Formats: sequence, structure tokens, C-alpha cells
Amino acid sequence: MSSLSSKPDKNSSKDIQELLKIVARNKAKAVKEENFTLAKKAHFAQSQLEAALNDIKGLENSKKEAIQNDDFDQAQELTEEMQALKKHYLSQIDQKLLEDVPNDPRPSTSKSTASTITVKSNKSRSSSRSNFGTSENADSDEESEVPRKLFERIPISPPSTPPQRRKYLFENDIKPNTRKPRRLNDTHQIPRSTSTPTYVPIPEPAYMPTPEPTYVPTPKPELYIEPKPQLSKMEPLTRQPINKFYEKENQILPAIAKKKQDNKEDTFSNAGDEILTEEKLLNAINPVDRAYASQAVAHFGLETAANIYSKNWQNRRDALKDIKSRLKNNSTKHSPQSLLNTALPAIVKGLSDQLFNVYAEALDLLKYVSLKYLEKHGLIKSDGPKVVNRVYQILISRTGDTVSDGRFTPATHETINELIRGNSEMAMLYMQKFMQPFNMSGGSVRSDQGKAKIVWNAVNILKAPNSIISEKQICKFGNNCMNHTDSEVRNIGKNLILYVYMKGDRTAIRKTLPRGESSSNHLIRSLYAELDRIDGGKEVKTDTFKTTSRPSSRPSSVPTSRRKV
Repeated sequence: MSSLSSKPDKNSSKDIQELLKIVARNKAKAVKEENFTLAKKAHFAQSQLEAALNDIKGLENSKKEAIQNDDFDQAQELTEEMQALKKHYLSQIDQKLLEDVPNDPRPSTSKSTASTITVKSNKSRSSSRSNFGTSENADSDEESEVPRKLFERIPISPPSTPPQRRKYLFENDIKPNTRKPRRLNDTHQIPRSTSTPTYVPIPEPAYMPTPEPTYVPTPKPELYIEPKPQLSKMEPLTRQPINKFYEKENQILPAIAKKKQDNKEDTFSNAGDEILTEEKLLNAINPVDRAYASQAVAHFGLETAANIYSKNWQNRRDALKDIKSRLKNNSTKHSPQSLLNTALPAIVKGLSDQLFNVYAEALDLLKYVSLKYLEKHGLIKSDGPKVVNRVYQILISRTGDTVSDGRFTPATHETINELIRGNSEMAMLYMQKFMQPFNMSGGSVRSDQGKAKIVWNAVNILKAPNSIISEKQICKFGNNCMNHTDSEVRNIGKNLILYVYMKGDRTAIRKTLPRGESSSNHLIRSLYAELDRIDGGKEVKTDTFKTTSRPSSRPSSVPTSRRKV
């Protein structure tokens, strides 16, 4: 196999051109031998090598420019890039096609050789048969023409008198002993000859009276375990099969390896004696966030601002804790409103974090701002809507986030319930946003389910209808839920209508509902059946939103005149 792919050449384009010539010769040979499968592989190899040649030529031109500009780091990186690119293309080519083939390969002579051997063997057999049949009492000189036996039968069970043991050695396979040979008797000398290999019998006495044997020690096949230091030398001899898919999947290009090495350390960590400055922080973050980062440095300090954009989740969590302590103990010259405006983007960034520990700290900071900070400094009317507008959509989406971490949904519902139980003005602002119509075009079903559950919990917590959530708002949201495509959301809407129907103006509520006498919707017809049961004095359980859309029993004796108001 050609070793061009393993040696780092100074000019890789010439290497690819040599490979193209080799593949072309292999393709011509395959076409001549009518091996079209191999010819197709060779054609694919030519296309791959041509593409590699074009790419490597471009990299070589860039490498020359880098060398002329004394940019040796760029030249080294381009060299490694060329080697990786070449290895990638060669891994897709059948390695047999890279074996060099002479320009005029001779045809295979295996068939003619086999026929010659067959003829010779037949002649020798016929001659031996004729010699064996004509002279039965031939001399000892003619006995060499009789075909010799290749093996002798060895009895499995020994006879009564054990004969002498005999060992058959392949004469030419006897390796010279490195130790000093012992003196042998004349009767046990092995004749040396340069003739064809023959089996030589070596007699061995059944019982040796002397302690030292007088026969030639014969090599026996034994299992030999190489010592551990020599295992590395034997590994190339027992090469394991190569999994090309595994190698290609785990191949790391130099640019990716450099980027991975740079990401091991935190962007804003003070490595060594380097001192983090505001200029370094602003250069490291997105240009869109630089204005806010400067404002955060002025209000909360350089370390807190750097931790907001840190890659370490513990630093991000510590930044939110530090902002909360700054809001509690305002010892700076900045106004409470200015501190709130600077803290709000950090809260939004923390609520969008993918790690639950950072998200939980952001929820805690949001509760402090909504329940205590705004009320303490009298900022509910001026800045309360701003806070709600920035966070309500993220909270709704987090109620449907059950895939990444199961802790997000219960923690979000618990925080929203605490916000609703708190200040009534803030609860009204939150509920106005939570009870908006669903986004049927691009909304998530899980988020819509979470939104419906938020409203259902709030209605039960606040014991609506009241000044915070009106009867009209509940009916409107319930109708929107019943028009939803998800069955769970529709059931929540039905339960909301039944809940407010038992406490509010029933006549006004029926006017907000769609007509049910001629409706083909099973949910609407079951809702009117439940309303008729309530009018008849039978209570309906609405304390859960996990009921099915099909009622357990449908009253058959309810007259149709009752449905008219």
C-alpha cells in the first residue's frame, strides 16, 4: 500500500497528483480485466482526489502568503489543515486503489503453472505404477521409485511390550541450538543432507538409566507468553480491524481543537497575573450587550457585571445573589429606579438560563422585586408594568419546559402563585398578561397548557370573580380555552365556565357562551348539560381540570325549554 497518506510532504498537491496517476492506472487495469465494480470505485476515487487537489492548492497559496508575511502560526495551522483534509478524502477511497500497478502488468500464470504441475504429477504416478507392477523382486536401488508413505499409523493403546518411542522431525526445520551441544553417540547422529526435506526417525530408548539423555533434544510446540515490554513490538503484527466510521466520527480538525481548548477556561477568569478591566470585558461580549454591560459595571461593579456573562453557572448564580444584596442595601449614589432598570435585564437573562440553579436564583430575585422592592420604593405604577412585560412570556414558556429538567415547571407555578398572593396591583398586572388569547399560529401546546393552569390556579387562589379578575375576563378566557386544539386546555376552559357560573350572574354568563341547542360540538353540549344541572340545584365538581370532555352521565329528562333564558 502506498505510504503517501501517512508521510507529511512539503508539497501535498504533488502527492495528490501522484495518487491520481496510480488510481488512473488501476482504473485502466480494472476496465481491461472487465472488473467494472473496481472501475466504478476508481472513478469515485478520482473525483475525490480531484476535489482534494483543488482544496489543497487553495490552502497552499494561503500558506505561501502567510510565509511571505512572516505569519508562521497561520502557516502551521494551514499545514495541519491540509493534512487533516487529505486524511479525510483518503479515508473515503478504497485503499486497494492506491497500490501502485506497473504500466504493463503481465497476465497471471497460475493456470499454466497448475496444468504443468498436474501433468508432471500424472507422469510421475504412471511411471511409479509401471515400475511397481513390473518388478516385484526389485533390488534395493529400485525401491526409491516406490511412492513413500507420508505418515505412519500410531496405535492409540500401547501393546503389552511397549516398543521404542520414535519421533519424526522435519529435517530442515531443526533450528541450531544456541547453547553448547552435547556429545552424541554414533548411533544417534542425524545425517545432514541438502536433499528435499524428509522425515527422519529418531529412536529413543524407553528407559534411560543414566541421568543425562543421549538423544537429540527435539523442539516441542509450546505456548510462549511474551513479556510485557515486548507487547508493544508485537502489536503491529496482530493488527486489529480498523473502524473507519468510528475514526471519521471522532476526527477533530485543528480549528475545532483550538476552539475547544480556548473554551476550557472561562472568558472572564483572571488567569495568572492578568487583571480584568472594563475594556477587556466589553471586547469579549456581544457588541449588542456592551451598553448594558457598561451600565452594570457602573451600578454593580466590574466583578458582578463579568459574572453575568460568565460561562460558569456558579458565577452567574453569584451575580444574581449580589444584585439582590445591592437592591436590599442600596449604599450607592444611584436611585432605586436606576438600580431596578439595571437589574431587570439580568433577571431576564437568568430566567432564560438552561441550568435550574441559575433559574431558581432568578425566580427568587423576581419575587423580591415584585413583592417587596417595588412596593418599598413606590415604583409599582411607574415600573410595575415594565417588569411584568419583560418576564411574563418567559414564565409561561417555562411552565411547559418539561423536557430539559422536570424541576422548571413546579418551581415556576409556585413562584407565580406567590406573586398572585402578594400585592394586589402586581397580581392584576400579571393576570392581565396571563389571560391574553392564545397564539394559535406558532405557540407551544405545553406552554398553552401551562398558561391555562396558571389562570385556573389564580382563579381559585383569588376566589374570583373580584376586583383583580372579573367575571367577563374569566368567561372570555374560558371560551378561548374551549376553542383550543388540545383536550386538556379545553377541559380547563369548561371548568372555568362552570366555576364562575356558580358564583356570578348566570344570565350574563350564558350570553357570552356560543349557542348550544344546535351545536355539533360535544364539549359545548356537555357544558350546557352541566349548566342545566346547576340550575336544577345539583352541584357540579369543578375543583380539577383533569376531567375528560365526555360527561359521566347525560340527563335525558331535562326539557329543552330550560335551556332558554
